[in-house]
Amino acid sequence: MTIEEILAGESKNVEFKVQRPKDSLKYMKTVVAFSNGEGGRIVFGVDDDTREVVGIRKEIIFSEIDAITTAISDSCEPVVIPDVYLQTINDKTIIVAEISAGKQRPYYIKSLGIKDGTYIRVSGTSRPADRDLTAEMYYEDEAQWQHWHHRQHRRKAEKEQIQKKLPLQTANQRHKKGQSVMSRKMYC
Repeated sequence: MTIEEILAGESKNVEFKVQRPKDSLKYMKTVVAFSNGEGGRIVFGVDDDTREVVGIRKEIIFSEIDAITTAISDSCEPVVIPDVYLQTINDKTIIVAEISAGKQRPYYIKSLGIKDGTYIRVSGTSRPADRDLTAEMYYEDEAQWQHWHHRQHRRKAEKEQIQKKLPLQTANQRHKKGQSVMSRKMYC
């Protein structure tokens, strides 16, 4: 995080907090919104109104990192594992919690459930996702998983056929012969 990025203000991928709120729900909405989108960073120790780097007191900084990491890992479903690190800007130490784009969407706040706890990022704000968008995220990721799973099986079949020097058959060719996609009969 550079001073230029801080001066640019909050955005679709950046959220500022002057300090860690005692109620973690106040930043958990942003965590799940980042996970449901392209990822992002929550920066603790920057005033979101003035964009002033106020920093985190050195005597509590490591307990703050632990509290942030624990709250994120314990509050989200599926589990979100943040990358939390320190950074010094203008001789003040800030905490950056980097949240990756999720691969098991939709992500939501456990205590609120999937219906009320799913959020998305819109510009510089976290907004509740409606039922249709939540379902769309689920089915998009399910389709991607199935595509990946199919590719893995295809690669395995290709590797086995190369080892046995057998002609490569497509799933459609095997299906026409009455064989399942994973049937070992195709190699006999």
